[in-house]
Formats: sequence, C-alpha cells, structure tokens
Amino acid sequence: MSAWSFAAIMTTDLHELILWGQKANATNGYFRSNEPLNWDAFLSELSRLSARHRVGRRSKKHVNRIAALLQRLDLQTPVIQDKLAAYKNGTPDWFEHDLLHKEVNFQVSLLQFEKGEYIPHHDHPKMCGVIFPVNGELDVKNYNVLPSDFKPEKITAPNGKIYEKHTALLQLGQHETLRKGDLSVLTEEIGNVHSVMPTQFSQVLDIFTPAYNDENEKASRWYQTDERAIHEGREGVYRAEYYKPV
Repeated sequence: MSAWSFAAIMTTDLHELILWGQKANATNGYFRSNEPLNWDAFLSELSRLSARHRVGRRSKKHVNRIAALLQRLDLQTPVIQDKLAAYKNGTPDWFEHDLLHKEVNFQVSLLQFEKGEYIPHHDHPKMCGVIFPVNGELDVKNYNVLPSDFKPEKITAPNGKIYEKHTALLQLGQHETLRKGDLSVLTEEIGNVHSVMPTQFSQVLDIFTPAYNDENEKASRWYQTDERAIHEGREGVYRAEYYKPV
C-alpha cells in the first residue's frame, strides 16, 4: 500500500472516529461548552435537553440552552449544506419547509424564504421555539396575548361551514431584525405569538420543543390583525381575530 493510500485511509478513519467520539461525549454530557458540534452530536445533546424539559418549567433557560447549542453547530455539515444547495422555490408566495429531524420531544426544520414570503401572526401552544438564520435577514415580531372579555361569535362561511370568530388583544413584546448567527426565542408564556417577514432571500434553522403533534397543531391559532390601528390608543396593543371550526 502506498503512503498516499495509507494516509487517505487514516484520514477517513480519523474523521469517523472524531464523529463517533463527539456523539458519545454528547450522549454522556461530557462536551466542553465551547466545542463545535457536528450534526450527530448536536442532535444527541438536543435530545437530552428536550427529554428533560417540562412545559412551563424554566422554559426561558431551556430555550437559551438550545440557542447556545445552535451557536456551536457546525453549519458545514452535509445534512444542512445539501439542503441549502438543493433549494428550489416550489411554492411561490410561501416559504419552503424541510424537516431535518423529528423526535417526540423536538424537531429541527430548515425554512427557506424568498423576499416577502411573510408568515403572519400565529402561536405555538405549549411549545418553545428558537429561530436561527443561516443566511439572509428577517424581521421578527413576538407578542403576548392580553386578558380580554371579548365573546366569540358564530359565523357561516360561503361554503356553509360554521366557525367561531374569536377576538384577542396582542401586545408587541419584541421586534428584532435577525441576520446570520442571530437568534430569536419564544416560550409557552412569553412571546408565543410571532410573525416573520424576510427582507431578502433567507434560510433559517427552526427548532421546536416538543415536536408538532395532533394536539398542538389543532390548538394553533392564526391571527388576523392590522398593526396600523392600535387598540384604544394603547401603543403596541392590537386587536386580532382568529377562527375555529364548530
């Protein structure tokens, strides 16, 4: 065997050994806080954190730990780079969604936006989330739902289906412009309603804990609101409506 062949084999084996070692360290919680993470190690650590999290308990600390993991993730991993390179605008006027990994306790997605492919106001009941731009720039707003005494109304759609129209008050909690490497978080209690507007072509890693399931998908609300009209002169407070089938 030539020296070049031997070196090539050793390089490949060493790379595999490093990957295996990182994954093993993540599983056993031995990572140094500043050590870059490959994809498998990232998922192992994310799985460990998410399995320990309970809804409503120390959620801010939980999302901050996920955010710290994201900042250590090696974005050159083929899982991410292959999806970025394969981008096609398959749904004009709406973002592209690739589910990179899903377990019961968390999911990791890649969202890819053309400029102006706006995600309107919506919530994530009993979920925590972290947005992490890989490329581009996004305008992200987070809101809290204020107590109100609006009564639901029954309405009939043109197709004959009956819905309940609900009215809520949304208070703007945070307004951020995110660029590559920035982070935006939401918890079950704080900033759980948000909207996302890319100001240029953008690619974003999106993590939610727990993962989407039948229960939280059914409970999710999509709000209609006009931010040009504040509610009763209260700056940053807007009246919003959402609909539920009866």
